[in-house]
Amino acid sequence: MRFLFHIAWRYLFAKKSHNVINIISTISAIGIALGCMVLVVILSVYNGFDNLIKSLYNSYSPNYIIEAAKGKSFTADEALIGKIREQESTLAIAPLVQDNIFCTYNGSQSVATLCGVDSLFLQRSRLADYIVDGSFSTGLGEINGAIVSSKLAITLGIRCRFTTPLMLYYPKMRRNPTAASTAASTTAAASNMQELLSILKAHPSGTIQLEKSFDNGLVYIGIERARQLLQFKENEVSALYLYGPAGREEEAPSNSLTKRLREALGKEFVVKDRYMQNSTMYKMMRSEKIAVYLILLFVIIIVSFNIFGSISLLIIDKRGDIEILRSMGAREPLIKRVFMLQGFLISALGTLIGTALGVGLSLLQYHFQIIKLPGNFIIDHYPVEIVPQDLLYIVAGVLAAGYLISRLPLRKEL
Repeated sequence: MRFLFHIAWRYLFAKKSHNVINIISTISAIGIALGCMVLVVILSVYNGFDNLIKSLYNSYSPNYIIEAAKGKSFTADEALIGKIREQESTLAIAPLVQDNIFCTYNGSQSVATLCGVDSLFLQRSRLADYIVDGSFSTGLGEINGAIVSSKLAITLGIRCRFTTPLMLYYPKMRRNPTAASTAASTTAAASNMQELLSILKAHPSGTIQLEKSFDNGLVYIGIERARQLLQFKENEVSALYLYGPAGREEEAPSNSLTKRLREALGKEFVVKDRYMQNSTMYKMMRSEKIAVYLILLFVIIIVSFNIFGSISLLIIDKRGDIEILRSMGAREPLIKRVFMLQGFLISALGTLIGTALGVGLSLLQYHFQIIKLPGNFIIDHYPVEIVPQDLLYIVAGVLAAGYLISRLPLRKEL
């Protein structure tokens, strides 16, 4: 094998009778190197955005969500909480009351999603990091406060002042026909509206700016006020948000804990870990990354076909050497391996040089943030992250393509 490598290496750098062979070989190596460099840089930037988006999603999403398998709500009694505690005592459990409502503000109106939350949710959800106006509070004493998302604030023209209230409306349910609305009344409401609707007056206390896929027009108020508006019973919730120990909220969910929770709670409940909560996003990002890899790899393969021409011309140029090898007893497969190895060396050199350049450029961007992001974004530069597994796939894919292409000119007798 060393003998074959020695001959192939000499053929690669030795002077040929036709300069076009050297030119084609050089173009092949440069094309592969550029393709690998671009592929490494693009995948590194993609990984950077991938991690950034996942961290944003993780800041919104709890470690686990427990919902009813049927219906919109369930009773979170002590027995249910006890079953959860038995599986993991360190989990922080925050109840959530949620449903769609109708709201008005200063003459404007819109449909929104009401979320009734407690103090534990406000502490652990990290939504306070995304406050852009006002304060992160759902009330001050007897005053009903409301934290609204930026989408709803823009739609209704909401400003975080206590002069203009945000009116929240929800149809009175037949399941509780005798329950009187304990929400703050409004003198402007007609009597028939009072009979048909549960009404709550809240004052916008803060605005949060969320990722567009999360922001479907959200209103956060205190959970007890939300229960009154939505006519939920005591301990009735839409979901339970489970948070890991403080400081470890962004840890990957435990498959074993997810399984134990499902077995303990039974088929009446659905347990969603962080991946299930955002399964569409994770699948989409994975598919996009694979698509980018395959497209750029296909471009590199097209460039690699120059190796076919280079080896074909080299065989013609080295006819004399081939006859000498035959006279020395070398068989056809051995001679073919020499030329195949040369084609493989061209692709290997291009791959190694391109990968090294791609890693170098990615590291420069990582440490010095040379290329900035245009417009207003949560960061001012392109994020990058080099994943060793991606480098392995790039090198393996390009070398495999180079090996197969190097065999094509050798299908016939030399």
